[in-house]
Amino acid sequence: MRAYLLALAGLAAGAVSAADGPAVFNCRAQVIYDCTRDCEQNTMPADLRLDFATKQGTFCRGSGCVEGSLVMSEAKGQWDDAPYRIFKLQFKDAGNEPVSGVLHGGVFHADGLGSMAGTCEAEGG
Repeated sequence: MRAYLLALAGLAAGAVSAADGPAVFNCRAQVIYDCTRDCEQNTMPADLRLDFATKQGTFCRGSGCVEGSLVMSEAKGQWDDAPYRIFKLQFKDAGNEPVSGVLHGGVFHADGLGSMAGTCEAEGG
């Protein structure tokens, strides 16, 4: 978790180009909303589209979608040279919490609007 937070801190330093990898990912997620009191534990599927070429993204849940700007950096793994894409999707509506996460090998984890875990496919692939 500490490495995840350090990697997210690298977003503030600027985005890194990922010329070797796909530019657009379509992701399916299971969103887990954690409740403290006065609510029930809730899970629901969601879609996340990350377009690193245009630096735009979309988060859809149910029939509603929100769009935002995408910031990305890339880091190598601790035990390998495989690229990890660290991303932050900042929504245009300031009332929506940003989604920050890590994408690696078609699998991602993110936080914001609930905790998310899911898989992604490169567009066209």
